[in-house]
Parts: sequence; C-alpha cells; structure tokens
Amino acid sequence: MKFAKRLREDSIAKYEGYYVDYKYLKKQLKSAQEEQSSLTTVLLDSFKGNKKSAFEDTLELELTKLETFLKSKGFQTTNTCIAVLDQAIEVEQLLARNSEEPHTKQLLEKLSKSTDELCKDIAEMASFRELNLLAFMKILKKASKNLASQVFTAQPFIVRLQGELWQTPMEMMVLPVVSEVYSLLRGQSKADRWIPPQSFERFSSSTSFLLTSLPWQYFVHRGR
Repeated sequence: MKFAKRLREDSIAKYEGYYVDYKYLKKQLKSAQEEQSSLTTVLLDSFKGNKKSAFEDTLELELTKLETFLKSKGFQTTNTCIAVLDQAIEVEQLLARNSEEPHTKQLLEKLSKSTDELCKDIAEMASFRELNLLAFMKILKKASKNLASQVFTAQPFIVRLQGELWQTPMEMMVLPVVSEVYSLLRGQSKADRWIPPQSFERFSSSTSFLLTSLPWQYFVHRGR
C-alpha cells in the first residue's frame, strides 16, 4: 500500500486538518529535484546556505504546525487528567467512609466515562503522532536520497523529531494515573495498586507529577 493512501485511510477525522500534508511535500520535493538538475556543480556549491528551497520552507511549516498542535493537545490532556483525578479523589473519599449516598453510583459512572474518554484520547493521539512521525521520516529519507547536501540537509529536522515532544509526549505520562483510576473502579484494595496508599491526594491540584513522571511505558490495566 502506498503511504499516502495509508495516511488518508488511517487518519482520525477530528484531526484531519492537522496531519502532515504528505502529498504536497512530495510535490515540492519533485520541484526541488527539477531545480537541482538545472544547476551546475559551481552553482550547487554557491547554493548552499544562500537560500532555502520551497520544499524546505514547506517542511518547516508542516513540522511547526504539528509541534504547535502536539503541545496544545498535551496541555489539554494534562488538564483533563487533573479533572479526572479530582473526580477520583471524591469517589475514593466516599468509598473510604463506606458511603451509601445515592449519588455515589452516579459519581462512579461519571468517573468511569471520563476515564474511558481520556484513555481513548491518549490512544488516538498515539496513533496520530506515530503516523505523522512516519510521514516525516519517509519524506526526509526521500529528500536525502534525491537532493544534494548543498541543497538540503535533513539533520536539523531529524533532531527535532527525536525530541521529547515526539518521543516522550506529555499525555503518555498520565498512563500510570489512568491505571490507578481503573484500579479504583474495579474495587481493588490499595495494597494491589501501583500507586501507594496516599493515592490521588499527592497528585491533585498540580501538574508537577505529569511533568516529572517516571517513563510512560506502563500498561493500562482495563480488566473488568
């Protein structure tokens, strides 16, 4: 399957306007190749550092667009996680008092729905990020293969794609918290949870945990 087709078929509709414009980048790359073929060796040597091609300008704009969106989504997910934690604190306090208040069930259902939506959002953003990262790496590989080093250097873009925004995204850091909330919803004892007995209180009203969390590679236990 051609990657452009995969990008179109696997994209998430609500994020449609934020995906890398892979087709347009390929078109700009082809134009850069044609421009390069018209240059002599002397002109190629004088080309380096003097100006950017339309392809490189477009690549910069596309990458900046994605980085801006990823930062925005990361903070949005952080705020959503804090809201879920606030719900979890209230539920845990009620359960600790063995409360049988009528609204306890409603709070549990609300917490379950909120956590499901948060988990879905994290999964969608992981897919979004992976597909766009692959698109950039593919176009950079094509450019490095077909353009002279005097015309284009992929390394600055690769360095950006190896940064935390792409490799250790903020929203993935909330997975341990999501796992903890699901543990509460399943009614597991605190001794069985990943997070110690202090549980949610040490994370409430602050994003410090989300910003300084342990590595994000945790499995989210969603047993029923």
